[in-house]
Order: sequence, then C-alpha cells, then structure tokens
Amino acid sequence: MHKVQLIIKLLLQLGIIIVITYIGTEIQKIFHLPLAGSIVGLFLFYLLLQFKIVPL
Repeated sequence: MHKVQLIIKLLLQLGIIIVITYIGTEIQKIFHLPLAGSIVGLFLFYLLLQFKIVPL
C-alpha cells in the first residue's frame, strides 16, 4: 500500500473508535449508567467485534 492509503486507513480506523466511544458516552448519559461512557463504548466495541459487525 502507498503511504497515503495507509494514513487514510489509519484515520478511518481511529474515526470508528472515536464514534463508538461517543455512542457509548451518549448511552451512558441517556440511561444514567454507573459506568464511564468510555467503558460502555469499549463494551459496545467488544460486542461489534464478537458479532463480526466490525472485522478484526
């Protein structure tokens, strides 16, 4: 892969992680969960990996 393609792929992956963490934070706020939003986001990311929605 070219250097530009690698950078784009890295930025896309980072963007996916940021969006999932943001969604976890919003879920935590809506449901007033006693966990940090980032932990909810990590759990959500784990579920997405387990169900193969997000490829490893």
